[in-house]
Amino acid sequence: MSQDKSERLMNLTICLLSARRFVTKAELRDSIDGYKETSSFDRMFERDKDELRSNGIEIETGTNEDLFGDNLGYRIRPDSYELGAVEFDADEATMIGLAARAWQEASVAEATRSAMAKLQAVGVEVDSQRVPGLDLTLPTSEPSFATFYDAVIDRVRVRFDYRTAGESRELEPWGLIMHRGRWYVIGQDIGKSVVRMFRLSRVVGTPKRFGKPGCYDIPPGTNLQELADALTPPTPDRKALVAIRAGRAPALRRRGELVTAKGSRAAGFDLPPGFGLPPGFGLYEVGYASTQALTDELAGAGADVVVCAPADLRDAVIEKLHAWADHEREESA
Repeated sequence: MSQDKSERLMNLTICLLSARRFVTKAELRDSIDGYKETSSFDRMFERDKDELRSNGIEIETGTNEDLFGDNLGYRIRPDSYELGAVEFDADEATMIGLAARAWQEASVAEATRSAMAKLQAVGVEVDSQRVPGLDLTLPTSEPSFATFYDAVIDRVRVRFDYRTAGESRELEPWGLIMHRGRWYVIGQDIGKSVVRMFRLSRVVGTPKRFGKPGCYDIPPGTNLQELADALTPPTPDRKALVAIRAGRAPALRRRGELVTAKGSRAAGFDLPPGFGLPPGFGLYEVGYASTQALTDELAGAGADVVVCAPADLRDAVIEKLHAWADHEREESA
């Protein structure tokens, strides 16, 4: 079944289910995308009704006029449409919830909202509560969501600018996921040949599709939730006080919070006796979860950073710098 037909049948079902009265053919034709543009509306509408009925959806025919019975309309009674009690385990319920949230963000939901708004405009009273999960308000979706969503469906590559990297990225998107309250796209970073996760709120401008649809495959058994958990950096549970030279170590400065020496003492840092901030440096409070990872990062910044506290981190950075210096001497000997 084509995507256009699937969307049309879904929108027809939702409109008939949510309407509080019989909806006429003319009202449906003016409200649902795909009907108004065709010259064979009558045949298409009859085929759509037959297909819904063949799938067990009962469409009732009737009229809203007490005196005249020739102005026929259609509706779906909620009691004939609703399923019996269905039970899901925790994992199944989670996946259904994620799918519902993704559907609300997708462009197909906008088409449904448009159809129902048009019905309201011609006087059809619509009850959105008959369609649980359908939000008739304007969505607060990320601007780039639709592009990535379509790219996942079409298996087409996407090029975009990313705020934290400050450069253009090229991605083979595998899927979208809501993780810790934020939307992310996960896929293969083409330039770096690694699996990466990008937060949609940090995508700058409009992503651009490139390449042919179907140009890549998603690895069998890919689990987006497991990937998201693995790719998410550990939550910082410790803080370091670092002096950073102005204009240098931009990643550290972005993550850190600029403080004063007085403020750092109030925060409980044990500063060295006679501490004074080097000229041209700013004092930053930087959160971290891994001492080893931050040690490597600080040592890599060289003379552009000075570790003020805690003492164990300062000692680890000094030890790392000595080890690198010894290695260089051995290599040049």
